[in-house]
Amino acid sequence: MIEASIIVPCYNSGKYLPFCLQSLMEQKYGGNYEIIVVDDGSTDNSYEVAKRIAKNNTIIKVYRKDNGGVSSARNYGLEKAKGEYVLFVDSDDWVDNDFIMTLVEKLPASTLRVCGYSEKYPNNEKQRIYKGALEKKNFLVKAVIDERIGGFCCNKVYCRKIISDNKLRFDEQLKVCEDSEFNFRYFQCIKDVEYVQTSPYKYRQHSESAVHSGDKILSREIMKTIEKMRLSSNGDDAYNTAIDYMDLWERVKFDMRINMKKLLRFVFDGRIPLIKRIKILIKILLRPIYLKYREMKGYR
Repeated sequence: MIEASIIVPCYNSGKYLPFCLQSLMEQKYGGNYEIIVVDDGSTDNSYEVAKRIAKNNTIIKVYRKDNGGVSSARNYGLEKAKGEYVLFVDSDDWVDNDFIMTLVEKLPASTLRVCGYSEKYPNNEKQRIYKGALEKKNFLVKAVIDERIGGFCCNKVYCRKIISDNKLRFDEQLKVCEDSEFNFRYFQCIKDVEYVQTSPYKYRQHSESAVHSGDKILSREIMKTIEKMRLSSNGDDAYNTAIDYMDLWERVKFDMRINMKKLLRFVFDGRIPLIKRIKILIKILLRPIYLKYREMKGYR
């Protein structure tokens, strides 16, 4: 019996994939698990790299499909998964050898377990570990405003039966925050949330990451995702509150990205007297949207 399925969607990650898969093969987890690599129509050597590694490792299963995006690749992996629990690892990231054990061991099927992670930059590392109890009633809000928890799926473990019984899949029409939207729907099917204060997941930060491509188009796509989330709230107060916070957070980021740069250029203009510049800065920071944001941050 396979206890855990690790789904690795892959697109043009040939240079990172060996390190990722090696970390998954070196798990000290005592149960049976499988690694499902889904090559999403890569144009580099990702598929060949995965097949070569899988040749001598029976726990690795490699599939290739036409390019359809990360949600399509994850959904393909879900169709192939046989494990009681499902985990996701991005192909340019890697994990510590206790990753599966940390997330899966003695986990009730109705509980969503979350762990910390480390952001790995070329020259340094930043740990993201949440300190404190995590309750279901405020989990979604904190997943929106606290990057140590996050709305992404790579630091969480899911029960495959819950996914199957509720016909949950990643929305392939969404271009951003599709994992948050999936988590919001999964959240409505569980009874409890548990946080593990370690960081076995290593999130590689590099210039090719989608998260670094912020612009007006990205903001519009995020707002589209938020509206899609509202349609599946089912009147859940915690769910609706979290969506409101997410909406506000994205509007704050959009406002800061589009307007704050122009305003701050004016504030730091040396030709304007210092007192006047300070007054302008205070006026900016007291705008209603930023006051709401400060209140939101206090939710932590």
